Parts: sequence; structure tokens; C-alpha cells
Amino acid sequence: MEFKSASRTRRRTIVGFIALAMLFGFLCVTAFAADGPFGIAMGADPKSYPDCAPMENSSGVFFCNAVPQPLPSIRTYFLTAWPSTGVCIAGGVSDAIQTSDFGNKVRQSVDDLAAQIREAYGSNRKVDALAAGSPWTEPRYWMMGLLRGDRHYMYVWDSQSGAKLKNSVVSVFVAAQATTTLVGWVVVKFYFSNHAACEAAEKKAGTGLP
Repeated sequence: MEFKSASRTRRRTIVGFIALAMLFGFLCVTAFAADGPFGIAMGADPKSYPDCAPMENSSGVFFCNAVPQPLPSIRTYFLTAWPSTGVCIAGGVSDAIQTSDFGNKVRQSVDDLAAQIREAYGSNRKVDALAAGSPWTEPRYWMMGLLRGDRHYMYVWDSQSGAKLKNSVVSVFVAAQATTTLVGWVVVKFYFSNHAACEAAEKKAGTGLP
């Protein structure tokens, strides 16, 4: 009886250690993932995020209805990933923003999101420029210039801006986009240090090379 009791005790102890080890491993993985943008880790398998699914007719892109650490101003999230690289870009887009031809609300939304990113990544560069020769120079054509691709309004975090880059992130972009002259939105993209490998994988996939 003493032998059986001791055996049962040892089994319980072993099972307990295994459970603790599994829990510790889970917590470590969770903590690691939580350190990345939106709680997304560089090189992760997109399948490890249950709310992310491949985008139809667009290899390497995954849309996510939810992420581990969402931002209030972002409605939809997306990942760029290939089997050989895992996740290399994590991004998101806002809801549609109703604005005027002057684009005031779009600019304000970009500024607000940039302020949030600045808290985590520090110094940034601001780009507010109109392409040379563009006809959309007047303020009332601000959204038209954005829609036509002549206007650029964005914030950039990278080595040149002196940003506090971390968690394998090498650059961050927050930019204004336009659907019409009265509707815009904000996009944010975090590039991981393996994004060059993603570009190579995309080119290889496009050419059909093994």
C-alpha cells in the first residue's frame, strides 16, 4: 500500500511539473508576442492568430478581424507573411472618415494615431508634401491631391528619425489615404527586420521559381 501511494504521489508530482512547464511556456510565448505591434511577433505563423485568414487572390496577405492588442482607432488589421518567413509586416486601417475637400478630419485622424505611436516609438519624421507640377495646389483640393496620389501626408519612424525601434521593428508608417474627395482613412504599417526576405519570397512566388 505504501508503494502504491508513493507511486501515485510521484505521478501527481510529475503531472504537476508538466502542467507548470506548459503554463510557463505559454506565458513566455504570450509575453513575447505581446511585445510586438498589435501583439504580433515577427516570424509568427499567421495561423497562430485565429482571427486572421488569407486574403483571396492575394498571396502572402492575411486579414484579421481581431488581434491580441488592438488599437481603438483601427478597424481592420492585416499581415504580410510567407511560409519561409512568417509575419514580416503588421498593419491596420481605420474606419472610413467623412471629411471635406480640405481634408481636415483625415489629417486630424492621422495626427492622433501618430501621437499614440510616438508614445511607444519616440521621434518621427513628418512628410507633408505635394508632388512637383501637381495642379492640386489650393487648400480646397487637398483631398483631390491625396486621391490622385500627388499629396503625401504621413509620419515615419525609422533609424533616420531617431526612433526607439524595438521588437524587431525597423520602420513604422502612419499615412492618410483617400477613397473619394470626401472620404478618407488612415493606414499604419509596421515593418519587421525580415521584410526583405518577404519581398524575395513574393518575387519568387510571382516568377514560379522554387
